[in-house]
Amino acid sequence: MIPGMREPVAEALRAWGLEPRDATLLAGDASTRRYLRVRARGTTHVVMDCGAPLAAQHQGIEPVAFLRWQRFYRELSIRVPEVRGVDRAAGAILLEDLGDVLVQDRVESAGASSCAPAYARAAEWGVHLARTGTDRFDPVSCPDEDPLTPQRLAIEMDLFLVHAARVPLPQDAAALPPLRAAAAALDASDDDALRDARALLHRLCADVHGGDEEPRGMTLCHRDYHARNLLLVGDDVAVIDFQDTRRGPRAYDLASLAWDPYVTLPPPMIASLVEAFRPEDASAAEWDVEIAPCAGQRLIKAAGSYAWLSRARGQERYAQWLAPALARAHERLASWPARDGLWALLREAGALDA
Repeated sequence: MIPGMREPVAEALRAWGLEPRDATLLAGDASTRRYLRVRARGTTHVVMDCGAPLAAQHQGIEPVAFLRWQRFYRELSIRVPEVRGVDRAAGAILLEDLGDVLVQDRVESAGASSCAPAYARAAEWGVHLARTGTDRFDPVSCPDEDPLTPQRLAIEMDLFLVHAARVPLPQDAAALPPLRAAAAALDASDDDALRDARALLHRLCADVHGGDEEPRGMTLCHRDYHARNLLLVGDDVAVIDFQDTRRGPRAYDLASLAWDPYVTLPPPMIASLVEAFRPEDASAAEWDVEIAPCAGQRLIKAAGSYAWLSRARGQERYAQWLAPALARAHERLASWPARDGLWALLREAGALDA
């Protein structure tokens, strides 16, 4: 049995006819989940250890986001791992093993052009989720949804600013969830550069929605639609890490995919993605205007995640993508009037010191 395997998970494996001693630990994501690969009878399975018991369904509503969205994606015929067993008491989910060849790995080893079909497929899935998925989505079935409104996007900017600039958390905020703790730290700060940078970052979030406080053009989005969450499965592509799906700006998944800090795509491939995601009611010029602030915000949000993970959570491997994310945000925001002022304030606050 691998070190640290929880006994309830070991019991779940045995109930599924699997042996804990046959399990190996897989590289995980940025969450507290752990993933195991278990070999049995000439095949393999993946087990997600969620770390705690899973809540039961109530009045037909699935409270576990992963299970809820896995079913939703399957109903849309988007390729995701099949769920083969759930042990709610153990907090364990038995999954189809789709391998571990990430699109990121293939881009790094064989070049982006070798993945052109995979990106075309990813665009197809993304557009299908945004259009058909949005039409089918019932908010009642998802009571814990946290849509990416201007206000929600803004607190992501607070996380970036605090951890990129290494702003200390007030003692009474240290136990709060990360986003709330970051907001509390900025509320308590009397640093002028931080205050003014925060105001411009929040303005950017409003501009993602056309400068309005009310969200516009909201569609379902995966939210982390990039090369580390796309698996190559034979000649097809599978989507993983979809449990944070929610409504957001309609350019959001495009921004994640086309200007992904993990990989560099050639301009013609990016242009193809931009056109594939373009809504029918937007001209090419209008779409470019809509994309720019969304891509900038998304990249700064990613930079905030990298800063938090590397500096607050000790996952230092994420630090390598902090500077590339900010460089791409600066590039994407070339047409945003407040960009240069924002970057001057971020530099003064120390948030650009990767």
